Amino acid sequence: MKISLILLCVLALGCGNPPATKFIPPPANKWSDARLIPVLEAQDHRDSKALLALLRDSTNVVREAAAMAFASVQDSTTRDGLITAMSDEEPAVRRAAAWALSFIADTNAVKAIAIQALKETDPAMSSAFYAASFRALMRAKPDHDPEELIAAFVKSSGYQRACIAEVLRRMPKEKWAPVEQRYVELLLREGDPDVKLLLLAGMKSFSDTLAKNTVTGLLHDPNPKIRVAALRGYASIVGEAAAPQLLQAVNDSFPGVRSTAVELLEGMKNLNGEACWTAGQENADVMVKIPLYGLAVKFGDEGTRNVATALLNSIWQQYADPYVRAALMQARMNMVPVDSLIAWMKMPWPAVESQSAFACAITRVRENAPHGQKTSKALSSSLTSPLRVAFETGDAGLIAAAADELQKEDAHVIASVLDSATEAKARAAMHPIRDLETLQELDQVAAKRDGLPAPPHQGPPFNHPIDRARLDTLRQDKEYRITTTKGDIVIAIEPDAAPGTCVVFDSLVTAEFYNGKYYHRVVPDFVAQGGCPRGDGFGGMDWTMRTEIGFNGFDTGAVGIASSGRDSESCQFFFMLAPAPHLDGRYTRFAHVVSGMDVAQRLVVGDRMTSVKVIE
Repeated sequence: MKISLILLCVLALGCGNPPATKFIPPPANKWSDARLIPVLEAQDHRDSKALLALLRDSTNVVREAAAMAFASVQDSTTRDGLITAMSDEEPAVRRAAAWALSFIADTNAVKAIAIQALKETDPAMSSAFYAASFRALMRAKPDHDPEELIAAFVKSSGYQRACIAEVLRRMPKEKWAPVEQRYVELLLREGDPDVKLLLLAGMKSFSDTLAKNTVTGLLHDPNPKIRVAALRGYASIVGEAAAPQLLQAVNDSFPGVRSTAVELLEGMKNLNGEACWTAGQENADVMVKIPLYGLAVKFGDEGTRNVATALLNSIWQQYADPYVRAALMQARMNMVPVDSLIAWMKMPWPAVESQSAFACAITRVRENAPHGQKTSKALSSSLTSPLRVAFETGDAGLIAAAADELQKEDAHVIASVLDSATEAKARAAMHPIRDLETLQELDQVAAKRDGLPAPPHQGPPFNHPIDRARLDTLRQDKEYRITTTKGDIVIAIEPDAAPGTCVVFDSLVTAEFYNGKYYHRVVPDFVAQGGCPRGDGFGGMDWTMRTEIGFNGFDTGAVGIASSGRDSESCQFFFMLAPAPHLDGRYTRFAHVVSGMDVAQRLVVGDRMTSVKVIE
């Protein structure tokens, strides 16, 4: 005891008041370094000349940031400068230069990265250069040898396996004959479900027997994401014969499986109407029940149609939710005159309902065309009414939908619907930034009408500078809680990679902009997207952000910003429900899910964000 007391006294004396030191808080994010502000400004203004000069700066961190900025700028004229930077003495600069160069898809870039990769001796650097060279090669050379890709897949690890699997699944059917068995062996042996579902998506290109046996064995896999992918593959392979299996799948415990089954059933040309009605009766999910009753109306006998019609009418009286009503319009489409559907387009209803009314009217017109007369000439007079009304509403979503629909027609049909006066009136109703996507659709259809080439995407001019004061307060991995009608999802932002996007997201959260917004688009095994002020995907702000590209890709749990092309990002954001490497370099990843990925996976169209708040 005495020894212990003596030791405590010694410790107490030794731990007396230390010399006063000033606490210096760690930087919030990399942009807190004042030396990087010129890089940030040049990146935001797409000033390639300034960035090339900064690539020659004496400071390593400046050169690294400048090299990485070119991943966002993606200017092919800077290729030589990036090739030179790949010989920089600082490894981080070389890595950033190679990554930025990989988004310039030409053979010179591929060759330069490959040459430098052979010089790298550090395993981590070699891996980074391999990933960059693979990405550059996939962009520059679309035609690939499946055997070489399979060999690369076997040797790879982590996200790179998903990148290769993504390329494999997109290969044309004629390429697969020599390696089908090998591919199936890889698929069945794969332990990563995210990679496995990508490989499974490629099975639609295989021979019927082999593919059918493989996907059938995975229809009841314990992982619901695999079940979704297997269901799609199964329906693609066996066609209309998949209906019984799909009707079983509408009762799956996972919402994504149910919605996928319904989507596939809706694409079939011949179904048992009574079986659809029975499945609807047995299902408690109203967003599954509604389309099944609609299919019963479409394919059932008179008694089945009458019962299903009465049930749909009853649901119509019960629900005010816009997404439920939009689904009801689709299901009741054949029960409503086309003139009524067109009148509904002009009603002061939520945008998603107006969009559904338009889609129903167009479908009815096309389906009602006499057999053998589904040509543009035969349809033009019938299409004119719903399309003209859509253009005359001044509604951005309806105008975009009408322009997209007109793209399917010949130039003379387009001219009969979208004359110069109608086009001018539609354009006058649009905001030049907020309605950019609609204006782009108008540009496309007008070019086809006038016999001109389709205009390339033009990003809007710089119009929204980064709030530097707010950026200084945003720490890397700052967390936000998104409370949804299905539960909580916590995300962490990545301002080092996407400073402008993170600033905007933080400001919108602070302003409570996202509270009450819907998830208007959910694609199982792909994305769940929300934050649209209109609720139909055509809403945005009166400004846009720049596309910002970092090292991290669109793996499962990544959070990205929606856009209508480069540098047109606004307020809508999405969760990745599965890896999608084809989005890398095209969209801004600004955050990642920390917890609640299971909640994100269970989101369906019409779920809401009740609140989005900063976690202090």
